[in-house]
Amino acid sequence: MKHESFFIQWIIDTIGTGNSVDIESINKYGENYNDKFLEDFNKWQGLVKKETEDKGYLDLRVKKYGYILTVFSIIFFIISIATIAYGVIYGLFPLVISIIVFIYGLTLLSRKSDEGHAQYKSSF
Repeated sequence: MKHESFFIQWIIDTIGTGNSVDIESINKYGENYNDKFLEDFNKWQGLVKKETEDKGYLDLRVKKYGYILTVFSIIFFIISIATIAYGVIYGLFPLVISIIVFIYGLTLLSRKSDEGHAQYKSSF
């Protein structure tokens, strides 16, 4: 795959000796060429994400609900903080709910499809 080819070329050819690489070489490269290292790392992550989406490993149908729940939880969080600031104890309930909904919303943003979950489980 593209991300595997890029990773091997980056780690062995760019950071390593062309035949091998060790942790010390990666550390030194990261310290000496911090910007280039981060640029290549982000490029590799982008390739992984693109191939994950292309293969249908993420459930994109629920992503919009993840955004809606995240925004909803932020609004409830603000309301609950304002309510608690005025000394009303009932603000604790929306605070707890907003935290739970926020976590669930973030979970929906990166939810795996059935195929993606099967691939994830088979890698262990």
